[in-house]
Amino acid sequence: MGNERKIVNVNSTDVVARIFGNYDINVRIIEQNFRVNIQNRPIENGDAIVISGDSSESVSPAAEVVEYLKKIAEYNDAVSEQSVQ
Repeated sequence: MGNERKIVNVNSTDVVARIFGNYDINVRIIEQNFRVNIQNRPIENGDAIVISGDSSESVSPAAEVVEYLKKIAEYNDAVSEQSVQ
């Protein structure tokens, strides 16, 4: 996918797993709603969730949703599908 991209750094693989959801359902919902691609990349101090797409108009709000889910995942055990929608 396109030229725009944002990175959300996460220090725990457990948090990444909660953000992505069972069978990556949370990420698929975000990808479909914002027409972006979301991937997890390991980095030195944790993981980087990379959100990429054709325009900042789609990538920026998708990154905000991922940041929101990160906050939920850091303080709760699970991120529900309802949290994403």
